[in-house]
Amino acid sequence: MSLPTRFPKNFQLATATAAYQIEGAKELDGRGFSTWDAIRSEYGRIRDASDPNLSCESRLKYKEDIALLAKIGVTSYRFSISWSRVLPNGTLSEISEEGVQYYRDVCLLLRDNGIEPIVTLFHFDMPLAIYDNGTSWLNKENCDHFVNFADLCFQKFGDLVKTWITYNEINMQAWSSVVKLTGEQWLCPDRPEIENHNQSPYIALKNMLLAHAKIYRNYEKNYKKIQNGVVGITNGGHFCFPASHSPEDQAASERALDWFFKSTIDPILSESGDFPVSMRENLSFLPNFTDDEKAILKGL
Repeated sequence: MSLPTRFPKNFQLATATAAYQIEGAKELDGRGFSTWDAIRSEYGRIRDASDPNLSCESRLKYKEDIALLAKIGVTSYRFSISWSRVLPNGTLSEISEEGVQYYRDVCLLLRDNGIEPIVTLFHFDMPLAIYDNGTSWLNKENCDHFVNFADLCFQKFGDLVKTWITYNEINMQAWSSVVKLTGEQWLCPDRPEIENHNQSPYIALKNMLLAHAKIYRNYEKNYKKIQNGVVGITNGGHFCFPASHSPEDQAASERALDWFFKSTIDPILSESGDFPVSMRENLSFLPNFTDDEKAILKGL
């Protein structure tokens, strides 16, 4: 079988980054601290003690970076907007116009170079002011703050951005975001409404899915006709193959896939609008979706 020697004309050569991984300049634009700044400040939490204030300095060198992207033929570039660079406190109480202008400049320069901007609204960097040492997505108010942040981004950048991603690897964030950043590592915070700490990631996942749904519905209702864009989500996980052909191993593989992938896909795309059956059967503390919540989630 011979392989084609050319990519089709509509093929998109893309690359992706995250704000905290590349931007540096963590105090420029009045940027507020994020969860990763707190993690970095805890001695021993980052093995090689990497300093995010430098990173690869894309905040200061974005023009050079975009020129390099154009030089190698990239046609789409996915990057994330730092929530705390635009909203230092995580809420609409303070908007950094310098941060807004920076991201507009990035989008404009990308388009000038024939590169389509693809924006991730959240890539693991919640503003520290609202994280509250582990309550993060367990707190529905933070989900509302995120919905407001997304709406602001649609207002400020929607004329330049046609592809939006609410969360990067939403399932991974649900597992890792409900822990204390200081003190004893990887312990969930105490909250009066949560009797079992094992329940925390699933409550966070439910809240995040509902925030995603609200953002999607808002865009469809108020922005899509004018901006003509799309809103999606990014899942993450590991594909799990059975260790053997035995029914037991194959069933275990299916359960693992349910937990890694369908935990976020089924509430949106399945007829039930719920978590997978295997999760319901094995987790008595799994949170429930109301009929109204299922209605806003299904068919996104």
